[in-house]
Amino acid sequence: MPTTHTNPGAFIWRILVPLVGALVVTLAFSVWTLVEIAARQDAETERRSTTLLDFSFSHRSDDLVKIIRDYSYWGQAYKNTHIKFDRAWAYDGDNLGRSLFNNFSIDYLALVDPQDETIYIVQDGQLVANQEFKGVLEQLGDLVQEARGLSEDSPAVRKVIAIAGAPTVFAAAPMTTGGDPSVQAVPGPPTILLFGDQLSLEDLSDMSAKSLLSKLRVARDAADAAAKPHLTLAPGDAPQLTLRWDPRKPGSDLLRDFGPWLGLAALVLLALVGLIVGFARDATKTIESGARKLELAFRDAEHRSLHDPATGLPNRARLMAHLATALEKPSPCVAVVYCDLDSFKLINDTLGHPVGDFVLEVTAARLRAAAREDDLVSRVGGDEFVIVARRNTVEEVETLCRALLAAAPQPIEHLQHKLRVGLSIGVALAPRDATEAAELVRLADIALYQVKARGRRSFRFYQPEMSDGMFARAGMEHELARAIGSGELLLTFDPILDANTMNLVQVEARPMWRHPARGLIAADDFLPMAEETEMIGPLVAWLLRASCMAAAKWNGVDLAVTIPIRRLQPEQFGGHVEEALKSSGLEGKRLELCVTDASMLARAKESIAALERARTAGVLLSVAAENGGCPSMDALAALRFDVVRVGPRFLRSLRATGFERGILRSMIELAHSFGAIVTATGVETPDQLLLVQYDQCARVQGPLVAKPKKSGELGALLARDSAFHDRMTIGRKA
Repeated sequence: MPTTHTNPGAFIWRILVPLVGALVVTLAFSVWTLVEIAARQDAETERRSTTLLDFSFSHRSDDLVKIIRDYSYWGQAYKNTHIKFDRAWAYDGDNLGRSLFNNFSIDYLALVDPQDETIYIVQDGQLVANQEFKGVLEQLGDLVQEARGLSEDSPAVRKVIAIAGAPTVFAAAPMTTGGDPSVQAVPGPPTILLFGDQLSLEDLSDMSAKSLLSKLRVARDAADAAAKPHLTLAPGDAPQLTLRWDPRKPGSDLLRDFGPWLGLAALVLLALVGLIVGFARDATKTIESGARKLELAFRDAEHRSLHDPATGLPNRARLMAHLATALEKPSPCVAVVYCDLDSFKLINDTLGHPVGDFVLEVTAARLRAAAREDDLVSRVGGDEFVIVARRNTVEEVETLCRALLAAAPQPIEHLQHKLRVGLSIGVALAPRDATEAAELVRLADIALYQVKARGRRSFRFYQPEMSDGMFARAGMEHELARAIGSGELLLTFDPILDANTMNLVQVEARPMWRHPARGLIAADDFLPMAEETEMIGPLVAWLLRASCMAAAKWNGVDLAVTIPIRRLQPEQFGGHVEEALKSSGLEGKRLELCVTDASMLARAKESIAALERARTAGVLLSVAAENGGCPSMDALAALRFDVVRVGPRFLRSLRATGFERGILRSMIELAHSFGAIVTATGVETPDQLLLVQYDQCARVQGPLVAKPKKSGELGALLARDSAFHDRMTIGRKA
């Protein structure tokens, strides 16, 4: 019987070839998948970098348009450039000269008269001859003609050209009187003002840093301009109008990190299969290990796409997916809790983004701790968080909101800083308010806006009337105009006492609206919306006039008025103050104008100019904190105030010993150092009164010493001023 021999080739064909083939296919698929993911990541990173750079350049161009609008819409500039050109006014007086280069980095400035002749050119803050600018103007001829067709209210037009190999943004606008009644417009074509901003190497470096781009540069030639990624600033083939940079390639980096490991795994597996089929089990284990690593890489990439990198919380995409799923399941109540950090922007701007990121991390941990384990806590914006919570009753949602409000304000210690942030919360409920995810988030955001408009650091549930606001904007202007003219506005008066004698020394006047349909409306409910309309000027004028008229009748008692300064123009506000004093006969030194620190710093330059303009009438200026605490150092440093107000939120935390007491004393010493006095507002308890008296607060105000009065009640109070002497005894006994 012949001897049977095993065919090695058949063995290899039956065992090794299928096994190796399956392994090769698996590895090839894994590599293809990894390469595909890497390519997508690289493409997405390139798209985002292009979008970010385009936004940065557009923002720079928009700033140039805003600046030229300020200078073209100016009566004196119209008079000295269009009616009759005055080089001494423009350059020697630095109205259209070096200051634009020094303050706004305007590289080119030119004036083109109605006959298209260049009458004035400044480059890098220096006068230059017309001939040197001729080639530039030839490129800007269409821009000049387009600017001539603009109306007075139209924004400036712009164009990007190349000068000396560098992209340069030019904005053009016609010179106008700016509504100045003292300057008469001249018929005929306008003089055109040109501003040019050239992207220097320093500018590109700055944009590169802000946009997180590597080696941002102007394209060297046509081939470089055609390469990706690139951003074309203006139509045309000139490479000088294209920006290039070296893109980040996270996908390629991933391939570089994982490629060698995959290759090594493949070699090891092939070697084991080639040596002995018996080692197939070990090879299988190695393959499974590689598959697990690959799965982890996939999961990590998926996690990054659905989570916020700063806090580790789910991002907006994860939030919306989770909320949509939650709404599909029957539940008595699905709550969308929209949270906004109060005071975070100030911390981030003053102490830097690393400190801001630390505050976000700590706050995120506190929100997670205050919520249940099955609640989703997400971060959807710079200082905004959204929590999705399933509860059985509205009361349980209220409990969650209170827990969040209690957790957020706890001090956050970072190096030598002790930081505090507050929380404002808006809530929308499903199915009561809406049943779609996007709509619930929108309604919660509306409720949050209402909380911020009413003083922050609390929570409110969405109500249908919030969608329209308390008033529609157009209706608000109409109704306010009617209210001012028909006598619907009235004043209430809040007494302010001398902290030592407890005599009445000052009264703060506050507006109130007797609405024919809604009844009495407090100032906090209509002033914030009035600030967003054109009626804020007439409203402030009425408030000053009515308050001064009332105060003129008081003997020995001064007047205080809190002014919403954010939208008022200096000349307009100064005119209101002077008119009110003149028509009432009230001395300027008897009027104290109070502003909040946040409203003043929101438009610091304009607000300070308005207050300085009012000070020329002899009035006193005071500052208070918008959140009811102590005014910020930025506000106190911006302007010399006569009175500093300490608010009720700060007084509630005041104790005989402790950190807050030291702050109060330091604030009083600081105020005294620049000749100001301190008024403690919102005094509610005898202990608070005793402490502010002992620490030499000059004046006190609040429900403990005197409640707000109507006009008739104030007259009786002024008539029996001696009754206030008894309150000092009450305070000292307490």
